[in-house]
Amino acid sequence: FAHEIEDINLSQLDLEDIEETSIRFPHFQKDAIIDICNKTTEIFKNEDILLNFKSSNFYVIGDLHGNLFDVLRIIKKIGLPSNEKQITYMFLGDIVDRGEFSLETVLIIYLMKILYTQNVFIIRGNHEFDSTCSKGGFKDDVIKLYDLDTYNAFLNSFAYLPLAALINDQIFCVHGGIGPNFHSLNQITQIKRPIIDYQDNDNLLVSLLWSDPEESIQEFRDSYRGSGYIFGCDAFHRFIQENKINLMVRGHECVDKGYQFMFGERLVTVFSASKYCGCAHNSAGVIQLVKGINPIAIELEPMEYIERDMVTFYDI
Repeated sequence: FAHEIEDINLSQLDLEDIEETSIRFPHFQKDAIIDICNKTTEIFKNEDILLNFKSSNFYVIGDLHGNLFDVLRIIKKIGLPSNEKQITYMFLGDIVDRGEFSLETVLIIYLMKILYTQNVFIIRGNHEFDSTCSKGGFKDDVIKLYDLDTYNAFLNSFAYLPLAALINDQIFCVHGGIGPNFHSLNQITQIKRPIIDYQDNDNLLVSLLWSDPEESIQEFRDSYRGSGYIFGCDAFHRFIQENKINLMVRGHECVDKGYQFMFGERLVTVFSASKYCGCAHNSAGVIQLVKGINPIAIELEPMEYIERDMVTFYDI
């Protein structure tokens, strides 16, 4: 993957460049993909469902939704995971669905997880469930290219993904947010894996995976999404005060600059798929947590939305 884009300026890539450069990506054999899924599943099983870290330099990546070229340019800009260079990635879920390259996007992240286990971490999003990705395109993509067994291997790996992370006891990372039945981070540690359906656990999963913030309300109301909640200023500040949190970093929403601070800059949404679904004009965002505390927002300008039939695949 990295070799194919090594000399390409991804931020200024246009559709003519795609035709001229003839970008090529590997097409994996079924057995290799299932092996990758099995290896990551075993890694996830050995990680806590609420990841807990002490001082480190994190780069937090929001929703990617199959935007392979966005994740490639992020890696190209920041670098591969490294202890020496203090580069650790945190992916906040929604890796798959809607985009043209969901399979390749999850594969490159899984490969990095295998190669750099202690410098790549993945949190589950609401699209890493069969009930969502069977409708959002990922299931159809995998079955078209492979078969149901391959898709099920991904679902099995998704079922063991961690649900959230706590950095230096101060920064809470989650895909969605909070809900009226979510009061303590300890509730997350009580959830048992594998998790097949997000509608379990007394709505706690729904809160973690589906909820969104809104500054115009104070408490909670049902979400317009049909799942989860909209949480307001008072509800949010009460939660972070009771859990002694200084900052919440979450994904789940497309925001124009790729990031958006709210609630007195105590919450930040990060979204890393630029030109979302090929129709929005949003940037891709990354949040750097310096020494695991101080948030620095990185904005990457929108790049051309590249369709699958514009690139070439070769068998390996």
